[in-house]
Amino acid sequence: KEVEVKGLKDSLRAFFATEEFKNQLKEVYEKKRQSTQSFEVKTDPTSVITSGLTGDVTRTMAGEIFTQGYEPNQFLANIQTVLVPQNKNKALWFDGAYYKNVGYVDELTAVATGDGATLEEKTRELAKVGAFLAYSSEVADDMDYFINWATNEGIETIMGKIDEYIYSGIGADGGANTKKIYGVKTQGSTAFNATTAGLALAVSNATLADLVMAMQTQIRIQTNGKYSGNLLYAHPSLVTQLYLLKNTQADYINIMPNGSMMIWGIRVAPTTKIAATELLLVDTRTNKLYQKGSLELETERIASTDSFKLHMRWRGQVVTPTNAKLGNIYVANYVTALAALNAVTPTTLAPTTTAAPTTAAPTTTAAPTTTTGG
Repeated sequence: KEVEVKGLKDSLRAFFATEEFKNQLKEVYEKKRQSTQSFEVKTDPTSVITSGLTGDVTRTMAGEIFTQGYEPNQFLANIQTVLVPQNKNKALWFDGAYYKNVGYVDELTAVATGDGATLEEKTRELAKVGAFLAYSSEVADDMDYFINWATNEGIETIMGKIDEYIYSGIGADGGANTKKIYGVKTQGSTAFNATTAGLALAVSNATLADLVMAMQTQIRIQTNGKYSGNLLYAHPSLVTQLYLLKNTQADYINIMPNGSMMIWGIRVAPTTKIAATELLLVDTRTNKLYQKGSLELETERIASTDSFKLHMRWRGQVVTPTNAKLGNIYVANYVTALAALNAVTPTTLAPTTTAAPTTAAPTTTAAPTTTTGG
């Protein structure tokens, strides 16, 4: 007698048609049975054999896809966003300056010189960042979960690149880099100067925390207190050094009761998009991200190769007004910056030892010679 061998699909179809399954499913809908109830499906054991395993299990059951990690986009998360209106294609801002001429006035005497003000309209071209993802129609039909995952990865890479450009973009007025993103590191900050901070060679045994405070002091001095600096970008290795700073009793000095870290009221954002020797202290009111719409996703059908191409595009620009650059301090090398702060330890010379005087032995006088006559 022939025995009918059913595959998984046929077994499932037959099981779903049974009254037992229908009744149990009805109970799930009526909340009489937990939705986590499992159902067992049996098939002939010869329908799946070792020699038939090809490794393409995911064609019938998708699992979790493991890939490289993406660190949080710290610069995107902490920058103000300005939307560029429809039918406009430039970032616009105003640089203003007010000139004070306040002084004493004698009685019945007119003020001789008045205050002044200037306003300069400035614009900057938008940058365009893009990527594409090509895939065949077979992949789209057989493994759509793979396409969804790859699309999400593509979005991650674009946003990560924008985050990187916000810090170290090479945009410049005129030339080939006009339509590239202007990085805060080079275009939106001021170099650290221990003399401006009034702390050159004035700090004993300077630490990274001392350097951060000196950067904050420089901001307050050169902006007349308008900005103070409230967010520090640092490489994770430097952040760990800041965590590990201790006082003379070996107590950690920058750790809050909740385990977070604050240095003189400054929040710390670790990111590998900044070099291990660099530091950037910003006031979060200084930098703006001008954005044209949002991230675009568009699929193109390529009939000749029976494939598709997913295009991803973003347009925007970073702007830091001229005076606002004074609210951001950049350190290229923290070792050099610490050396500029460290107080010079006075050199103590050991006293010179005076040699004992040399005593000469007394000279012996020879006895006189007596001559006799002959």
